[in-house]
Parts: sequence; C-alpha cells; structure tokens
Amino acid sequence: MDGGLFWKFPDARGKQIIERAAQALLCATGLLLILGDLACAEQSPERVESLRYEVARDYSYKLTMVIDSFVQKQAQVKDASQLAMTYNPRNVSFRFVSGWVEDPDGSRHKPAADAIFTRPSAASRDAPGFVSSVTTTVVMPKVTIGSHVHYEIEETAPRMPLMGFNPVAWLNPFQNASEHVVIDIPAALPLAVASQGGFVVSDTTTNGMRHIVADVRLQGVVLHLNGFFLNFCDSAASFSPSSVPGRRDRTLLASAS
Repeated sequence: MDGGLFWKFPDARGKQIIERAAQALLCATGLLLILGDLACAEQSPERVESLRYEVARDYSYKLTMVIDSFVQKQAQVKDASQLAMTYNPRNVSFRFVSGWVEDPDGSRHKPAADAIFTRPSAASRDAPGFVSSVTTTVVMPKVTIGSHVHYEIEETAPRMPLMGFNPVAWLNPFQNASEHVVIDIPAALPLAVASQGGFVVSDTTTNGMRHIVADVRLQGVVLHLNGFFLNFCDSAASFSPSSVPGRRDRTLLASAS
C-alpha cells in the first residue's frame, strides 16, 4: 500500500518466535517477583520496638518504650547513635531507664552521664514564652556497622492529655522493622481502635481491664538487579487508638467499642 502503513501478519516461524519471547518475559517477571519475596524473607530486622501503655481511670498513663536497633549500613550509624525525645514538661515527664551499645564481639558500652542532657526544643527556641517544650537527648558511644543499640525509656502523663488519649504507632515502609504495642486500660473508658498496613490486633477484657495487643512486621522496600526492579514488599503500617468520640483517621480502618 503506497503512502500508508503496511502490516504483514507473521508466518508460522514468526508466531513461534513471538510466543517464545512472551514466555521468556513471563518467566523473567515471575523470577523477579520470587527473588523479591526471598530477599525480603531473608532480611534481618533493622529496628524492633515495644510500647506498653498502662492507662489509669482518668486517662493518665505511663508508657514504657523499648527500642532495639541493629546497624547494618553506614547510613544508619548517625540515627542509631542518639535518641531524642521532645515533650512538654508541664504535661509529661521523661525518664531514661537504660541503654547500651553491643559490639559484634559481645562487649557493651553504656552512655556517659554527661551524654544524657535536656535543653529547650527547637520550637521553644523559635517561640520563647509561647512554647515550653524541651528535648532530652541520649548520645550512645561507639556505634558502628554491626552494633546492637538498646534503649529503654519511660514517659508519664500525670493527667489526661488536653486532646485526649491518642497514642500512635507507625512504621517506616522503607525499613525492615517490627512493632509490638500493648495497652492496658479500664474497660469502662471509651477507646476506639484503628489500624492499617498489616497490624494484627487482639482486644480482650478480663476483670474490668481491657487488654489490647497490636503487632506488625514490615520487610521494607528492596531494590534488586542493579536498580531495574523495585519490590514494595509491604506498605506503611499504623496503629492509632483514640479516646475522643468520633475521631477517625481517614486512612485507617476503625472499629470502636
């Protein structure tokens, strides 16, 4: 056909070549998916967190947080070398319970007394007289690739927070991590529970106390084959209970009791 587009259907040999190419493409795609899943399964955790809330009848609470970081890359050294907590001392108290850095050979190093300090937060410095929050920082010694960094801290709220009891647990989807959350609260107190992204939640009541447990493990995002294949093994995970009636995060699936 002069001046037009001419298409010739492939002969038997051409069809065979196309079929083989399609099969090879499907096999390669399946192999990439399998490699992605295997790589995620083989990853060791970078961060393990445990949060335990003990809530009183007036919604005051004590939070005990245990954080274990396993440094696998140079880029993680800086973040693992210090812990910073910002809070308003009028409403919340903070206590560093314990912490250490364990070397690959098993030796441990504790932070020096002067490596734990409290100063006005960035917001407080920017708006003196209007913001009274402070930041407590713990600097850990000798963190390097292969280190296991352990923190245990306590946060205590002696009265119900102004905006209600609204704890949030969230995991970065780009990190291989796990989260374990426990909330013990009097059963008579209203508390809506919402979660997404893989959190498994159990909610039981015994002897007038409600016991809520939420667990999740994320494998993060893994890059394969020199950057040609990006495997999102899991999405971000969040767990967000609230004592405020009707409060719902639109991104969460909520159930109230």
